[in-house]
Amino acid sequence: LASFKMIGADETESSLYLYNPLEGVYEEHPRFIGRLVDEITPEALKRDETEVMNRIANSLGISKITKKENLAVLKNGIYDIEKHKLLPFSAKYTFVTKTDAIWDENATEEPAFGENNWTLSKALNTYFDGQRDEITAFFHACQFAILTNKPSKTFIYFYSKAGQTGKGTLTQLLINLVGKRNAGSANIETIESRFGLASVYDKALIYGNENDEKKKKNGSNNLKN
Repeated sequence: LASFKMIGADETESSLYLYNPLEGVYEEHPRFIGRLVDEITPEALKRDETEVMNRIANSLGISKITKKENLAVLKNGIYDIEKHKLLPFSAKYTFVTKTDAIWDENATEEPAFGENNWTLSKALNTYFDGQRDEITAFFHACQFAILTNKPSKTFIYFYSKAGQTGKGTLTQLLINLVGKRNAGSANIETIESRFGLASVYDKALIYGNENDEKKKKNGSNNLKN
């Protein structure tokens, strides 16, 4: 049974979403919804598909994103942080964002890779020259990326006067953590444009390239939101 929701802030800023039970999130895919209408009414014309989707949308109230900070939407389920329990995906939750991180209740230690037993902790220790505060700060960044349902209100800026210092590598680590499909690119200039947030609305991680300091920054309302 298909589960539809109109998701957004209000009637003027909302879209029709369809629940994907395999992913555990609601997705905005007009073409997929159109194919679903085709299966129900094969003889339907394009204008008929639009009419059906409009009727579905008009029959629904506005749903807002589920904001339960103790729930993290992962690749293999919904992890309840307070109960330390992995819950199955459910359409009752209005999620549009997830990560590809997997909860493994049997994990006992940090995984090692390759002949040199490479671990993330060892790599970060080398990268940050053993500076515990900096290593802890990066792990906080990982936490912010995974806990997509908990507003972090955090903007992370990797800064270095010199080039080729690994800023791109750290960014790629975060992208790999959440999954490429769950990350979106948008620099400050894009975010501050009128519809700048539309392309990254359902992303767990928003990252951007280095900004052009010569360009004037005219406020940061979208960034704050």
